[in-house]
Amino acid sequence: MQKILIVEDNDSNLETMRVYCQESFPGVGIVETKDGNAAISELSRETFDLILLDVNIPQGPGVAVLKYIKNTYKNRMSNVVLVSGYLDHSVVNYAKSLGVTKFLDKPFSANELVDCHKGKGSDISVK
Repeated sequence: MQKILIVEDNDSNLETMRVYCQESFPGVGIVETKDGNAAISELSRETFDLILLDVNIPQGPGVAVLKYIKNTYKNRMSNVVLVSGYLDHSVVNYAKSLGVTKFLDKPFSANELVDCHKGKGSDISVK
């Protein structure tokens, strides 16, 4: 079974992302965390086919989780979608330097999520 990790501290956004994933990827297993430490803990236990990672999360920001993924699981960077309501150029550049190529600005649609995961559309949109 394929697995998705959603790292999002906002309950409303988390629910939306969960519903999008359930509708777009039927039968997928979904693991949810609300902070960076919990995300790293999950990543140390399981392999995920898709990681939706909010940039601004407590207890280890998204960039710290990215650094962990890069240092521990170099081949997983293509599975990471960096998600934010505001993607700062410095964060984007840092994420790109680690190998992230998929970014989504909140709010986004289920179709945008699927397209981003499949590598369709533009690779970055910075507000």
